[in-house]
Amino acid sequence: MKTVMQALFCSLIIHIVYFFSIYGWPYIKMQFEKLKLGGRYVAESHTEGMIFFIGSPVIILGTSFLGIAFVSGFIILLTKKFLKKRGI
Repeated sequence: MKTVMQALFCSLIIHIVYFFSIYGWPYIKMQFEKLKLGGRYVAESHTEGMIFFIGSPVIILGTSFLGIAFVSGFIILLTKKFLKKRGI
């Protein structure tokens, strides 16, 4: 149960960092960036192409949260097994 809670916590932290990097950082840059083209802000995309997926945001967020939690739990179990094998 402890590993499950650690995996869910890791997934939560990864999602917080992801959403900050996608939404928070560009917002902060927009607030402090100098205006261009005669006083108008020009949004600049950091990607060349945009990929859109039509679906329920709740389902997408839920499946990604559980998927990352599963992968995190697997990494935690492997790390614990490796450290136990090394005697640490």
